[in-house]
Amino acid sequence: MQHEVFISYHRNSSAELAEAYYLKWCSPSRSFDIPFMEHLAEAYAEYFIRGKSIAIMKRLLTLNPKSLKASWYHYYISNQLRCLEQYDGLSSEAALSLSLLKDLPDSLEKKQQLSRSYSMMGWAKYHTDDFEQSFSYFEHSLQLRKETLSDDNVLIAWAYFNSASVLTKMKETEKAIQYYEEAIRRFLRINEIGICVPAYICIAEAYLDLNDCTKATNALEQAFTYEYKYYGEENCRKYWLYDIKSKILEKQGKNDEAAEYRRWSEEEYKKYIQSRET
Repeated sequence: MQHEVFISYHRNSSAELAEAYYLKWCSPSRSFDIPFMEHLAEAYAEYFIRGKSIAIMKRLLTLNPKSLKASWYHYYISNQLRCLEQYDGLSSEAALSLSLLKDLPDSLEKKQQLSRSYSMMGWAKYHTDDFEQSFSYFEHSLQLRKETLSDDNVLIAWAYFNSASVLTKMKETEKAIQYYEEAIRRFLRINEIGICVPAYICIAEAYLDLNDCTKATNALEQAFTYEYKYYGEENCRKYWLYDIKSKILEKQGKNDEAAEYRRWSEEEYKKYIQSRET
């Protein structure tokens, strides 16, 4: 309930209340409700206030939690650092998350946490261009998620998406497309249509690498469809859709049209950044 209250106020732009909660519950002199702290960290992350989300998780680590819980905290911190593009921190936190699990007895909970930690290690290796190791970690994560989660769990779809991302870097383009398509199939199955957009954009770029402009255009059209359906006209992120369209047109030798779409992409991106700052 406290989490729902926080979200409700935050949606009404009550930053003062959020700050009051943060100061109250992060004070080293206070005892506090740990589940509430965890929900508060998640709420901050949901609204892109990642620094405070990380601070809360670090505060929780000072309470000497059990290894499984501590591993989750380090995993969560590493994921926020990834979003902030702080890759050195991502690597160290992901390694800590994984190391805390090695001496624990086998259990369902351990396997589920291993799947998270492997995923973050995959991203750590990805951002150091160690793509073979990255793919290995992502595949371990995928297999554990398929073993421990229901088949319609969104984390399995994300695992396919992660593996596809690194396969693209490894120039295994056709296999990457298969993984992206499997991710999309699973996202659609649970009506997560917004997440399909980046997957379709990645497929469009993959087909461009294969010089197949027809299939690239078809994938981009799907991205447009789901972007508008999910976000609506006002919130649609046109900038990245226009960017891919410009690349397709350029590949087709339609340079004037490509330049026009690039200009529109740049204009829309400026609008997007301004909307995030207000």
